[in-house]
Amino acid sequence: MEISQQKALLRNSIRREKQLFSAKERKWQSEHIFRRIEALNIFSLSETLLLYASLPDEPDTYPLFSSWSHKTLLLPVIQDDQLIVRKFSEKEGFRKGVLNIDEPRGDCFTEYGEIGLALIPGVAFTKQGKRLGRGKGYYDRFLPRLTHTLKLGIGFDFQLVEEIPSAPWDVNLDGVVTASGCWIFSDR
Repeated sequence: MEISQQKALLRNSIRREKQLFSAKERKWQSEHIFRRIEALNIFSLSETLLLYASLPDEPDTYPLFSSWSHKTLLLPVIQDDQLIVRKFSEKEGFRKGVLNIDEPRGDCFTEYGEIGLALIPGVAFTKQGKRLGRGKGYYDRFLPRLTHTLKLGIGFDFQLVEEIPSAPWDVNLDGVVTASGCWIFSDR
């Protein structure tokens, strides 16, 4: 079976799991995930964070925009077929982007070396840092720019799997955080 077919099967399996997931469980796991992140030394040390505006089937990042407002918050924006990064401020808020995802209205940010911690969404993750995205490759093209950043996958417990088929262009992360654990294997 081809890698693309294996990835499609895994995406479908996770999609079925998400359909069984209650709003209450999503809220509970989201809170635990982000408490784990706040307990990390790298979170305390990082003045600039990259996160994302969550979709309804992802760990909920919206409460973080006000509780983490003492940090410089950056969010991705889809421009053509690439991700760029913009600053977020509650004052400026969001606009709907290309894929109907909330995107910040702030200034473009290109000082990637200043990003201490990046929280990356995905469909599935392994404890070894493999990540399965939604299939467009936006993050795989963007993440190589973050050479000095700790990149953590963020997902619900059922999104942590034993193996993810990977292609040469798939970019691994430095760790993964779920409600039940945190696995980091980078010295950043």
